[in-house]
Amino acid sequence: MLATIAALALVATSAAALGAADPPQMIHIALAGNDGDGNPNAMAISWNTNNQTNTSVCQYSTDASLRGANVTVGTQSSYYATWQHHAVTHALKYSTQYFYRCGDSFAGFSGVFNFTTSGGPSQESITVLQVGDMGVYNSWDNRQLIDQLAPSADMLMWSGDICYADDAFLHDPLGFGYELTWDVCQTWLENVTTSTPFMTAPGNHEAECHSPACLLDEHRKESLHNFSAYTHRFRMPSAESLPSPGTLNQWYSYTMGPVRFIHHDSETSYPNSPNDSYTGLNNGPFGDQLAWVKSALEFANTPEERAKHPWVIVTAHRPLYSLAECEDDGQQRGSGAVMSAAFEDLYYQNNVDVHISGHVHAYERQHPVYRNKLTADAPTYIVSGAGGNSENHSHLGHKPGALWSAYSNDEDFGIGIFTVTRSSFEWKYLRGAGGAVLDSVTLTK
Repeated sequence: MLATIAALALVATSAAALGAADPPQMIHIALAGNDGDGNPNAMAISWNTNNQTNTSVCQYSTDASLRGANVTVGTQSSYYATWQHHAVTHALKYSTQYFYRCGDSFAGFSGVFNFTTSGGPSQESITVLQVGDMGVYNSWDNRQLIDQLAPSADMLMWSGDICYADDAFLHDPLGFGYELTWDVCQTWLENVTTSTPFMTAPGNHEAECHSPACLLDEHRKESLHNFSAYTHRFRMPSAESLPSPGTLNQWYSYTMGPVRFIHHDSETSYPNSPNDSYTGLNNGPFGDQLAWVKSALEFANTPEERAKHPWVIVTAHRPLYSLAECEDDGQQRGSGAVMSAAFEDLYYQNNVDVHISGHVHAYERQHPVYRNKLTADAPTYIVSGAGGNSENHSHLGHKPGALWSAYSNDEDFGIGIFTVTRSSFEWKYLRGAGGAVLDSVTLTK
């Protein structure tokens, strides 16, 4: 794996020599826009450059030659050394293949990539890949499986802990590998994320750099805390969220076919949230998250919205229910108890169907549960945090009183895949090595 990282690092740092002064790197796309009825009708194109460029331009067309291409001019910013660019297309046609390239006429453009837009309000079925807690170590099998499945998926959902840049010092204690790890990981994912929307949630490993190289350098410590890399490197549809805008990439909502997705922040901005600080600097808060989540869930649960999007799926990094964070009698403790105190009533009162998390480096599926009791109309909680990283697996143990536990696995790395129609939610947990189905469940309406 060290050889792989070195090779990818060479690609990430030497691309400028391949015919352009400073061409786009680490290109990824995300759903964007709002057709007035809450359906994404645009795409955000994001990329990195080594330096500031004159412009941040995306050209796109249904013609592979980009003849007569539409042009959108985006924004760029820098939080540390490199520059991050985001350009949002104008309104797009549903169920249509688009070709695009991004960059700047002086610094250089990317190659031409393509994506296919969703079916909008008429899309009857969607398929989503889900991963949590995946870095560049212990993740090769999962990465290959994502490669295989992405062409048939509508999006990739990442439930927090993206790349594990803050763990780089575990492999080089005195080195500064934080930014390089971000760059290597995003380059590693590029063949998927240039064509499959990459939708994220913040995890604790996005909060800051706390390696010795950062703790001993005030500029690094200041520049690389408060989710700065995560905020600048991604562009989620918070501005377009309904019924009111979300906040940065911390919390937001969108729809796809029969599902309304709500992504929110388990790390900051609610009572007793963890803050994730090892530097003495605050990470967050970013606003009144509880009020926004309450409003978003109540809106999603109205009869009018349920008629259009009958399923409500929430993702946040930390689980409410996990064998890794409960007593022998199944009672929650630690961050699960804190999450439950803040959000569980909101989820239950607004009929959330499924809650997907990570954080625990294992896989778990819970029976519908509310306040630690099996409850038929409660959410189904899924913990899918076995993406693979430097910290290896979490230990779950046997908790005889955790009657809400339906299945658990702390031995295999794996990813989730789910397909949703208006009448069913079909979930599978796949072993990264070989893709075997280790657990599955079907919910119906």
